[in-house]
Amino acid sequence: MENGTQLQGLEAFPQPYRERLQATLRPMLRLTAAGPSASVLDSKVGGVPYRPRGMAWPTDTETGPLTLLAQLNFAALPPLPGFPTRGILQFFIGRTDVYGCTFLGTDQGEREVFQTRWFPDPGDDLTQLDTDPAGVPPLDEEFFSPLEAGAGGRLEGTLASQPLTAADRLFEGVVGLDLLDDAASPDPERTLGEWLEENGRELLGAGGHQLGGYPSFTQADPRGPDDPRILLLQLDSDDDLGLMWGDMGIANFFIYPEDLARCDFSRVAYNWDCG
Repeated sequence: MENGTQLQGLEAFPQPYRERLQATLRPMLRLTAAGPSASVLDSKVGGVPYRPRGMAWPTDTETGPLTLLAQLNFAALPPLPGFPTRGILQFFIGRTDVYGCTFLGTDQGEREVFQTRWFPDPGDDLTQLDTDPAGVPPLDEEFFSPLEAGAGGRLEGTLASQPLTAADRLFEGVVGLDLLDDAASPDPERTLGEWLEENGRELLGAGGHQLGGYPSFTQADPRGPDDPRILLLQLDSDDDLGLMWGDMGIANFFIYPEDLARCDFSRVAYNWDCG
């Protein structure tokens, strides 16, 4: 696994908290934009999805067609422990002013408009698939979407390790931070609390697109301390992909570990926030 920026941030963290964070290391795939998508089989943001001929486009009875946000082709991504090694997973979101999100059940006066599609054994015979871009419902000024019309692109994955992020709901309890422990401050001119305020989230904030690992937020983790759901997919705002969650926000999709183990994506939860 690569020694990426997240592990470099971990190395800069003061002891004894660094050892506690090292114990939380979890494998993940860092996802990056890799140019235009050339195939309906690609892992991608936006574009033309894998869709057998005759299969209807996902719709909502009140708001109409949903928007393809992302597609993951696990067979074309590096294998990630605990995740499928084949199959295609798709994420479709609604075209409401909050992109079909109910923010993990909080009372927002909105109705969730979000679907996943899972193809455990997708075929690669393109003659049996709907590959026509004209089959993708267009976006116009009537619709709300974090994805610009015609934007998106192919995704590539790189295997890495990631420690618990500073925004995760379990961070303070697991790391046991003592903000009065000034002997642990890497900067003698600042207290530990001041140093963490300035550097902690930059070092362990993570962000970006990823599969698995730990989530990042621009505000706060919407999960309670006893919520067992883990990160499935994270998509950040990204100019290269034409993706913008409100004001430079970030989106997360969560799953129960037992559902992931049996490739059941029917209870995936969807959340996004921005500054």
